[in-house]
Amino acid sequence: MRAIILATIIAILGWTTNGQAENASREKCTCDPKPGELQDNGASVENATACWASVDEGREWCRITVEALEGGERHKDILDELKRTKGDPGSVVGYLQSLSDGALTVEGDQSSPEFANAMSELPAVMKSYDAQAAKCIESFLAKAAGFEDRNFGCHISDLTGWLRMSYGIGAIRFVFMIAPDV
Repeated sequence: MRAIILATIIAILGWTTNGQAENASREKCTCDPKPGELQDNGASVENATACWASVDEGREWCRITVEALEGGERHKDILDELKRTKGDPGSVVGYLQSLSDGALTVEGDQSSPEFANAMSELPAVMKSYDAQAAKCIESFLAKAAGFEDRNFGCHISDLTGWLRMSYGIGAIRFVFMIAPDV
């Protein structure tokens, strides 16, 4: 009887641990202005498959704009365009800029002057990292490892396959996140 109870407890604990690993919400559409081991700040969108996040670490502020929701065609469209442009840095950055224009620009935005300045610098920063962005997209599509390059980050989750590509401008980070093709 003790063996059955012990086996049940182990099964329940094992199931709980796996459930937490599968969730991996930190690798999905999240923003956390105080990054740490646990996601205990910021925001997350549970049913998104692609998004942009703006994070002001100095003010502990973040905003998420959803590009695609689970079950919609938009996710497939974004992945198809990334596949089509993957070998051409200029095309990759042009497409990412078109996505960011709609996602990061908010009518009547009341953000800080630092955020407004970073937004105005973003197109030039994206262009300066065009080769890294193209390499990052190729790595994501090939399910390879990510990398860091000064104010550019390419993080590809070993667990979920999600891509988190970030551009840093001072204390502001702009992060493009997308789920892999399933």
